Amino acid sequence: MPTAKKGTKKAATKTSSTTNVTVSGAAQNTSAPPPAAAPGDWRVRIRMYRKWLGDCFLLTFRNSGKDLHVMIDCGALAGTPGAKAKVGEAVDNIVQDTGKQLAALVVTHEHWDHVSGFSDAADSFKGFSQVGEVWAAWTEDPKQTIVKQNQKLRFQAVQSALQNWSASESIDDQQRGEAVAELMAFVGPGGALGAAAQTTSQAMKTALSLGPTRYLTPGQILTDIPGVRVYVFGPPQNLASLHKMMGTVGKDMYGISVTDAQMAIAQAFAAAAGTQAGTMDADRYVPFEPYLHWDEDAWTKTFPDPADAYKQDPVRKIDRDWLNTAAELALQLDSYTNNTSLVLAFELADTKDVLLFVGDAQVGNWQSWSTVKFGNPDPNASGPSVPEVTVADLLARTIFYKVGHHGSHNATLKTGGLEAMTSPRLVAAIPVDENFARTTKHWDMPAPPLYKALQEKTLGRILRSDSDFPTNSAKPAALSDGDWAEFQRNVNTQPHYVEFYVR
Repeated sequence: MPTAKKGTKKAATKTSSTTNVTVSGAAQNTSAPPPAAAPGDWRVRIRMYRKWLGDCFLLTFRNSGKDLHVMIDCGALAGTPGAKAKVGEAVDNIVQDTGKQLAALVVTHEHWDHVSGFSDAADSFKGFSQVGEVWAAWTEDPKQTIVKQNQKLRFQAVQSALQNWSASESIDDQQRGEAVAELMAFVGPGGALGAAAQTTSQAMKTALSLGPTRYLTPGQILTDIPGVRVYVFGPPQNLASLHKMMGTVGKDMYGISVTDAQMAIAQAFAAAAGTQAGTMDADRYVPFEPYLHWDEDAWTKTFPDPADAYKQDPVRKIDRDWLNTAAELALQLDSYTNNTSLVLAFELADTKDVLLFVGDAQVGNWQSWSTVKFGNPDPNASGPSVPEVTVADLLARTIFYKVGHHGSHNATLKTGGLEAMTSPRLVAAIPVDENFARTTKHWDMPAPPLYKALQEKTLGRILRSDSDFPTNSAKPAALSDGDWAEFQRNVNTQPHYVEFYVR
């Protein structure tokens, strides 16, 4: 990624220092561990595929001797070494271990690190003989107005800037365009801008075509899996919540990585999006009215000498500085897509234990949950009666938390979020490759303040896709000997995945 020129916003190339918190399982086991003997009385097996930056989970629910499988997302971030082979191997493994049958496939949101496998491993997905349903957020329903608006925001607002970067004679401009496109998950392996806007969209369409699709809204309860209730927390149906990516540091978020200028851009974008303006064409994203534009090729040929002088004068670079605002807008649109994440809580009916999967939900998504109500306390209402429950109740009983957005600073709410997860049995799982995130992408993943909070809440029980912990690891100081032995018994770490058993 190029060094930013003077006047260029640096949000897309944010560099951070290495975390100063202790990483679970920092001492890695270099040899493949032998298969662990699964505890015979397990009720749920949670498998996190590993060794890349991206999400791919398999949940297996055991009920009356029959195993039912739910797959959640399948993707690796663009630029991940060997991504296609790794994701393909994971899908092949899932096809084999599930007997080629999924009760449900969950696709949380349209980002490459969550959906790349549906393109890269398309042939492997053909190995499934049955996918009961595909679960996606209401924001993916093509009948929803917000979906069409979202597509316009994502593709028309920034596509003009991408085209200008790509067409520029400046290597800096071309590389910046590639960086912004990749940041927005437009680009798969190869990074060509020409088809960038459609790459992730096509992977999402492929995922939604793998079975009958059910679009989910907050407040729904799914009972398709015997012995399990699935509660839909988000994404919110309120535009203001959908567009809220940031919150107050210390109250809502674990740290911050944006400047005041970036926050101003975010607020301006949210205000503009909230107006639901009419026609959105490329002319809205250039600095002057269309009738004032000169075709660059035409005037360059007509006035060659002034054109050469113009292009060679560094001051004249100002005519491309508006593209830097597009980089800021790209960041906010990227976060906006994260905020459309489908958020599900799986409650085990007999024990009331809860497993929470939040995709990459950011602040607005999390905060919207406080208004979501579940259940039907009215005995005279139609349909089966379900005990009333709140999100706060479910968070308090959460024993497994899939950490949002690879541990970024604003994808786990503080007050009313992680702090509300009060179970002494809480285990966290982070699908992250910290070395790749920091050295290649220059991202704080996991964010040190969040990681410290996770260590405190879980007493050190953090599973990571880039770590062999707890294999050959020292006991976390906060855990008792008995709890440490129990945790080790419930974890099976293998070269390509780590499993956690709920008993």
